[in-house]
Amino acid sequence: MKTQSRSSIGAVLNNNLCVGCGLCAGKFNGKISLGFNKAGFLRPQEVEALTSEENKEFEKFCPGLNIENSLTFENNFQNDPIWGIYSRMCTGYATDSESRQLGSSGGVLTAVSGYLLSSGTVQAVIQVGASASEPLYIESKVSTDTTATVQNAGSRYAPSATLLGLERALEVYDRLAVVAKPCEIAAVRQYQKLYPEKGSKIKYLLSFFCAGVPSMRGTEAAIRSLGGEPSEVQSLRYRGDGWPGYFKFTDKAGNEHKMTYNDSWGRILNQYLQFRCKICPDGTGEQADLVCADAWEESSDGYPDFEQRPGRSLIVTRTKKGDELLDGALAQNAINIEEASFDVSLLKRIQPYQHARKANVIPRVMAMKVLLMKTPSFEWRTLMRASKKATKIENIRNFLGMTKRLLKAPKSA
Repeated sequence: MKTQSRSSIGAVLNNNLCVGCGLCAGKFNGKISLGFNKAGFLRPQEVEALTSEENKEFEKFCPGLNIENSLTFENNFQNDPIWGIYSRMCTGYATDSESRQLGSSGGVLTAVSGYLLSSGTVQAVIQVGASASEPLYIESKVSTDTTATVQNAGSRYAPSATLLGLERALEVYDRLAVVAKPCEIAAVRQYQKLYPEKGSKIKYLLSFFCAGVPSMRGTEAAIRSLGGEPSEVQSLRYRGDGWPGYFKFTDKAGNEHKMTYNDSWGRILNQYLQFRCKICPDGTGEQADLVCADAWEESSDGYPDFEQRPGRSLIVTRTKKGDELLDGALAQNAINIEEASFDVSLLKRIQPYQHARKANVIPRVMAMKVLLMKTPSFEWRTLMRASKKATKIENIRNFLGMTKRLLKAPKSA
C-alpha cells in the first residue's frame, strides 16, 4: 500500500479518493493546480503547501473526504434507502424541441436552467460543456443565457472539473445555479456551510443520476474502436441529439463515425471508471434541489431499453426549493409532465446499476478499512439501510472483489 502524504490533498490522492471536481484548485488558486494524470483523470497538485487552516477547510468541502448529507427531511417527503429523500418523482420533457433533442434524456435540466436564466431568478448557471479549442476535453462553463445552456446540453462521459470556476463566478454574480455531478453537489453543500456569505449566492443545485466518471483513456479507446485517432477529431458527442443518442465524432476530413450508447458506455467507457466512483454512496444527486435521469422504457427481459425514441426524463425534487422550481418551470411552459407520479418501485428495473452500487457501498468501504485505507465520511446509518437491499451473498462478493482489487494496488482510479 502507498504511504499517505501529510497533506490532506496527498491523503486523498494516495487513497484514490479524488473525484476531480476542481473546487480545491479554484478555492486555493495559485497553491493548487489541476491537470491530467497518467491515467487520464483530472487531479490537483500542490504547487505550494496549504496552511494548517487551509487543510482543515479542504477536509470539510472535499467530496473525496466528506459526503455527508445535511438536507432537512420534511414531514411530507419520502426517504427511500436507495433513492434518498424526495418530494416528487415524475417524468417529463422540455417543451423546446431543440433542448429535448440535444439533451441526453428529455432535456429537462437544460429547460430548467434556461427558465432560471430567462426569468431572472439567477444571473448565471455553472455547468460543463465541450472545449471550444480541444474537442476531446470538457470545460467548466458559466452560462448566462438560454442559448448557452442549449449549447452545453448533453451528458459527457469523461473527466470534468465543474467547480473549477465556482470561486471566480461568485465574485462576479450574486445569484447562481449549479448543474453538476452528485459528488460535486455534495461539495457545494459543504462549501455553503463553510463559507455562508458566498454560499448564499448559490440559489439552486441541479444534478443527475451519475454512473461514474471514465478517464480520457476511455474516450480514446472508443474513438479508436471506430477506426479513428484522437488527434483527428474535429467534434465529439457522447450522447444526446436523440435519446439515448450516439457516441459520435466527426474527423478533420468531415467523416462522421458513431456507435450506440449501449456499445460506447456498456462495453468501453465504463471499463475506465475512477476508483472513487466504485465506492460512491450517492449516484442519484441526493443533495440537489432537483435531479433528472433517464426514464428508460423497460425491455422484455426486464432491463432498460436503449432503442432510439423521443427523450423522456425522470424528474426528482428533493427540497422545497426543488418543488418551487419545478412548479415555476411548469407555469412558464418550459417543461411538460408525462407521468405526474412515477412509481419508485420501478426504478430498480430501469436503473439497476444505481440500485446495486448503493446497496453494496458498505462492503466495498469495509474492504478499504480492513486494508487501513482512508475512506470518505459517510452517513453509516443510511448506508446500513441500503445494504439490506442486497443479499448477503452480494455483500460478501463485493467485499472480496474490492479486497482483491485493492491488493493489486491499481495505479489509476
